[in-house]
Amino acid sequence: MADNFNARDALATAADSRRHLAHRLVTPIWYHPLVGVTLFMLCCAIGMPEGRLGRKTRLLMIMGATLINTLLLPWLYRMRTGVTMQQATGTRSRRFFLLGMIPFAAVFAPAGANYLLDGPTWVPLVLGAVALIGSIVFGRSYDNALRTDLREGVA
Repeated sequence: MADNFNARDALATAADSRRHLAHRLVTPIWYHPLVGVTLFMLCCAIGMPEGRLGRKTRLLMIMGATLINTLLLPWLYRMRTGVTMQQATGTRSRRFFLLGMIPFAAVFAPAGANYLLDGPTWVPLVLGAVALIGSIVFGRSYDNALRTDLREGVA
């Protein structure tokens, strides 16, 4: 059986599988806006000044956003595409992911500071809107980088 093994055919088959997977990884149009809504919820829950949001409401917003992002969205994505991608597949998508996390951290830090300093109510709303829009733009760009890495076989 080892005599019939052809390395080039095996590599070509692997490349075809990666291209096929890249074709299947088309994120539904509602996915990134829903991620953005949950980030908006987190910004508001973290950043609203004391007295503007009850403790129970704050906790429910954090728990809801966390459950949606960690359980519901991955399950819906898997049901829609038939696959689950939990990490970047190559240098382009890995770098894009890591650089993309910086702005999101930069949104949550001021939201937390706004809460601690009892700042204005509009700050977490604006930061949440930035996170919502950023998740849509970043998410689609990341998806494109991920598919490119898969197609090109970059590791």
